[in-house]
Amino acid sequence: MWHWGHVVNSSYLAGVSIDWSNVRNVMDKLAVYGGFAAALKDMNVWVMNVVSVDSPDTLPIIYERGLFGMYHDWCESFSTYPRSYDLLHADHFFSKLKKRCKLLPVMVEVDRRCSSS
Repeated sequence: MWHWGHVVNSSYLAGVSIDWSNVRNVMDKLAVYGGFAAALKDMNVWVMNVVSVDSPDTLPIIYERGLFGMYHDWCESFSTYPRSYDLLHADHFFSKLKKRCKLLPVMVEVDRRCSSS
């Protein structure tokens, strides 16, 4: 089994008690090739893949896989309605971000973006 398929099966589906019936909108905050979104393909969710502006340009690969995505600078606010996402996936997100930004404003943005259910 490939990496993200294993992570989703062992952690998100079996290890963490997530009520998937309440999850519809997912954001991968540090998408590289869209592997996390691809691992969720059989679930009834929509995934926004976000490629950081300071990362290699992999968004064309995400598009080639038939997935949604966009670029974003995580040191800036993310334009979306509050509570728009039910699940935020952030593999190594804060360890990479703390080199460029203050983390408190980023944490406030994370809280604003994620739904409470």
